[in-house]
Amino acid sequence: MKNGHILGFLSILTVVISFIFFLVQRGPNANLSLGITVLSSLGILGLIFAILAGIARKWVWLAVGVLGNGGVLAIAYLLWIAAGIGGV
Repeated sequence: MKNGHILGFLSILTVVISFIFFLVQRGPNANLSLGITVLSSLGILGLIFAILAGIARKWVWLAVGVLGNGGVLAIAYLLWIAAGIGGV
């Protein structure tokens, strides 16, 4: 495997890990600040991997990685807004 493929795979892997974390850490006793921190950290890390895959001219990995990790960051942002409204 070349570097672009590895970086693209890591970008998609961060989306999958974020999705699994979101499903595991849910419910009424969920720690919202932990969820926001983990999801935003994984989203930013995945975006970095996707951009580096794009630099290596792997455009499919770039597009899928940016869309997937952008969605993760959007969910983290909505959780941040919900935490602010809920007073958590």
